[in-house]
Amino acid sequence: SNEAWLHYLQGRHEWTLRTEEALTRSVTQFEAALRVDPQFALGYSGMADAYTVMGAYGFLSRTRAYTLAREAADRAVQFGPMLAEAHFSLGQAQKNQFDWEPAEASFRRGLELAPDSSQGHHWYSIYLTQRRRFDEAIREAQLAIDLDPTSLTPRTHLAAVLVLGRRYRDGITQWESCIELGANQINTFRGLSKAYLYV
Repeated sequence: SNEAWLHYLQGRHEWTLRTEEALTRSVTQFEAALRVDPQFALGYSGMADAYTVMGAYGFLSRTRAYTLAREAADRAVQFGPMLAEAHFSLGQAQKNQFDWEPAEASFRRGLELAPDSSQGHHWYSIYLTQRRRFDEAIREAQLAIDLDPTSLTPRTHLAAVLVLGRRYRDGITQWESCIELGANQINTFRGLSKAYLYV
C-alpha cells in the first residue's frame, strides 16, 4: 500500500543518516510499514539492515542486533523471494553470524535478481574482503562504483581493499581520488596515511 511504502521510504532515509537516533527512528518507520502490511518484504529488509548497522556501530549488542537482523531478513526472503534487497539483507545478516557459505549464496542470488545493484556488489565485496579473497573483492567494488559513480562509500572501500591486497600504490591513488571527490573524513586520511606506510 501507499502508506506502507511511505513509511518504508522514511525508514530508508533515516537509515542512511547512521546515527543512533536516526536508526531508532528507521526501525520505528519499518515497524509502522509492517503494521500496515504484515507481508511487506521491503519493510523486513529495511528492518534487517537497520539492526545490522546498529550492531556494527555498537548502538545495540552485536549478538542481539544480528539476531534481530537475521529474523527480519528471513521474513523478507519468505515474503519476497524474488526481491534482491531481501537476499542482500539476508547475506549481510548471515555474514555477521559467520554463516559464510549461506551468506555467499544469498549475495549471489541477490545479484542474479538485480545484477545492476551497486549496493549488492558493494556488500558482496565486503563479504569477499572478510574472506580475504581480495582480487574478487576489488572486482566487485569496481562494479559497484561503475554502477553508481556518485557514491563515495564503495570508493573508500575499494581503496581499503587495494591496500589489503598489497596493491599499495593503487590504494594511494584511490584514497587521493576519494579525497578529491569530497570524502574528507578522518578515516579517509587515516587510510591514506596507512597506505603510505607500506610503500
